[in-house]
Amino acid sequence: LQRNFIGDFIGAKEAWEYASYLRPNDFIPLHNLGDLYTYSLNDYAKAEASYRKSIALDPSQLMVYQKLHELYRFKIKNNAKARAVLEEGISKNPATSLWLEKTLDEFNLSI
Repeated sequence: LQRNFIGDFIGAKEAWEYASYLRPNDFIPLHNLGDLYTYSLNDYAKAEASYRKSIALDPSQLMVYQKLHELYRFKIKNNAKARAVLEEGISKNPATSLWLEKTLDEFNLSI
């Protein structure tokens, strides 16, 4: 996080890749890589892959669905994928997905 904060994006990428290697079942390093690729390195294909791997490791983490939704909606500009990832998160987490449901409702009203 410190490397990212000071603008050392390559150092941050390397640190999160190493953290992912050390903790292969932890969703957080891959989520952080997704954020780095989305907001700092503008590599949307790698961002998508990182978020997808993060979701595969822990499908209960609603924030990762939200971030992938934002990538699709605001960066890639693919509303169909943006909607689909919210619906995926809701279907995999029906008891805890109120936040995603609200986002989906707002999204549907805005398009």
